[in-house]
Amino acid sequence: MRLYVIRHGDPDYDQDDLTDAGHREARALAELFAREGLDEVHSSSLGRARRTAGYTSEALGLPLVDEAWARELSELRDAESGLMVWNYDPNIFASMEEAERGRFFWTGAWKSLPPFDRPDLGAVLERVERGADDFMARQGYLRENGAYRITSPNARKVALFCHNGSGLAMIARFLGLPLPALWGSFFLHTSSVTTLLFEERRPGRATARCIGLSDLSHLRIAGVAPGASGLKANLE
Repeated sequence: MRLYVIRHGDPDYDQDDLTDAGHREARALAELFAREGLDEVHSSSLGRARRTAGYTSEALGLPLVDEAWARELSELRDAESGLMVWNYDPNIFASMEEAERGRFFWTGAWKSLPPFDRPDLGAVLERVERGADDFMARQGYLRENGAYRITSPNARKVALFCHNGSGLAMIARFLGLPLPALWGSFFLHTSSVTTLLFEERRPGRATARCIGLSDLSHLRIAGVAPGASGLKANLE
C-alpha cells in the first residue's frame, strides 16, 4: 500500500477555506493524481482540507471520505505566544546529553517539558493515534507492537488530505518515530505530498518507509508558485 499524506492548499484561515493561490495548488494536485492514479481519497473534516481534496476527488471520480480525527490540532495553541505547540524551539533539548535526550524522546518524557506539559496534550494526541490506527486497520493493516499485521494485502494508492501539525503527528505514528523530533525538525508545506510505502519486509508484517517528504514537484510541473501562507511560522 502507498499512502499519500497531503497538506491542504494555501489557506484562508478566517474562512476555513483556500486563497486563490490555494485553489491553484489544489488543481495542481488533482493533475498530479490524475496522472499517478488513486484508489481512495480521504480528508480531514475541516474546510480547507476538504476544498483541497475536492479537486482530486472530482478529477478521479472518487468519493471523498471524511476523517474527522485528521483535523488540525488547533487546541494546542500556546496562550502566551499564540504559536502552535508544534512550532516549539527545539533548542530546549540542546543542552541535554545525547543519552538523556534519547530517553526523553523515546520514553515520552518530553511531555513533561514546556511547552508540551499541558493537560490537553494527551487526549489530543490519543485522538490522532487512535484515528491513524483505525484508518490503517480499515486499509488491511492492523497495528501491533509498532508494526502492522497485514490482514488484507493490497497495492492500493490512498490519499489523505490533512494539516501541518496533525500531518506530522500521524506520520510520526505511521513511522514509529518520536513526535517532537518531527515537530521540531520537519515542515509540511501547503499542498505538499509525503509518500509512505507500507512494505511487507517479512511475511504478513509491514512497516512504513518514507519515500518522499513535503514534495512540491507538482507545482513546478504545473507552473504554479507556492502560496505565501505556507512559509509563515504560525501555521495550522
